[in-house]
Amino acid sequence: MTQKNLLNIFLHGTGVETDTADTVILGNLLPQFSPAGVDAVMQKYTAYIDGLLQVLPKNSTERLELHIRRGFTFSEWQALFDATIRESRFEIYPVFRCLWITTERERRRVTFTLSKDSYDDYIKTLLKTLAPFPSLIVDFFFGGSRYSKNIGKKACA
Repeated sequence: MTQKNLLNIFLHGTGVETDTADTVILGNLLPQFSPAGVDAVMQKYTAYIDGLLQVLPKNSTERLELHIRRGFTFSEWQALFDATIRESRFEIYPVFRCLWITTERERRRVTFTLSKDSYDDYIKTLLKTLAPFPSLIVDFFFGGSRYSKNIGKKACA
């Protein structure tokens, strides 16, 4: 998976056609203002990481690093606020693993000022969680790559 792949996934998720020769790219769009684009990228990226996780030994350092760098989708983010998920089941939900939440008290502390339906809260938490660990997704959305500067550009045919 490359940054260019992620850009095409993002643009396709926002409804921008990139396959036509008569497409002209205009303007910028921040990730938090394009939930469909972010969803498309995170769905593909997390599925890609999940595939890599399947082939790694259970207790390997590489597996731990990938769990940390995986991030979480918006629907996984919303699971963080689901009070029916008991502490004993936190480990099977990617958002709890990525945010290192292992107790109900930690969950309440993290979610106290956040909203389940806020893309802004989701993006900020995702960045805060992933920023210390350089990865393809951090560079794409928030880094200094040429794609992060061009992300979400609008197209006119």
